[in-house]
Amino acid sequence: MRISWGVIHNALNILNISAFYQFIAIGAVIVVAVEIDVLRRAFERRRRAHQGELREAATPPSGGRIGDEALVTAGREIRAISPDEIRHISQAETILEVANVGKRFGALQVLDGVNLQVRAGEVLALLGDNGAGKSTLVKCISGVHEPDTGTIRIAGTELTIYHPAEARKLGVETVYQDLALFENLQAFANFFAGREVAGPGWLPEGLRLCRDKVMFEHSRAVIDGLEVRVPDLRRPVATMSGGQRQAVAVARAAAFSAPLVILDEPTAALGVRESHAVLGLISRLAKKRVGVILISHNMEHVMAVAHRAVVLRRGRVAGEVIPGKETEKEVVAFMVGA
Repeated sequence: MRISWGVIHNALNILNISAFYQFIAIGAVIVVAVEIDVLRRAFERRRRAHQGELREAATPPSGGRIGDEALVTAGREIRAISPDEIRHISQAETILEVANVGKRFGALQVLDGVNLQVRAGEVLALLGDNGAGKSTLVKCISGVHEPDTGTIRIAGTELTIYHPAEARKLGVETVYQDLALFENLQAFANFFAGREVAGPGWLPEGLRLCRDKVMFEHSRAVIDGLEVRVPDLRRPVATMSGGQRQAVAVARAAAFSAPLVILDEPTAALGVRESHAVLGLISRLAKKRVGVILISHNMEHVMAVAHRAVVLRRGRVAGEVIPGKETEKEVVAFMVGA
């Protein structure tokens, strides 16, 4: 916006306004001009972001088809699991070992003697009907609940202090269904929420300044390494699509080299295309030797990326299978107790 201050000054003189009020009027004009310019720039950024999302949405997934059949095919291409891969994973280092874990809430026995293992580079699907104990087991692993019986070992170290911060120190990152993102913060700031890089170090912690450039560059490196499509990490999360938010949440879990990532219904609220992108992200996490626990009610998604599936029923392990079309009925039978 171009403003001719001479014109404004002459107009105020014609109106016989004193110099004091002329300064106030000019200051008000400056403030209004700055605000208009800020709004214009914000509008332009939002318009460009919207155009980018439209172009992204107009690009179909590989094969040019969008539908459940295309998703299953794409998922198989993501994983392309083979007996050799399963055999290799079975010999990998154990990341998580749950031994005889039980949990009771009052008179209700929620978990009863649960045993399972997760190895490096393995995607373990945790299946079961509502009320089977999946969420309680995940909360025990992530340090929210303390089991009444049994032990939980993470990378060989027993979890003795049951608190999310302690589980995180041992390398457990959990992405819940609500994502737990700060929508008013930029994407890269969400990566470091609670772990901000700040300085200088000689100042008290509350007086240090956040080093946005360092946090942005680290976040960008993680996003690029996982091949995630997030156009601008400086955008507030509130302006992102559901798939982009999910990608930010999952990438945040992997940003600090966590050996175990737990994903609770990561595709529940996503469309077909966004679900495909998240499945690809899970597959890439496994290739980076990260152990993944996937909770999902979508059997097609489980078959696309999981190497093993453990089925819970009424707080107990009902069975364990290798997901596939030939074992789908077996999984359902474990879930209903047939």
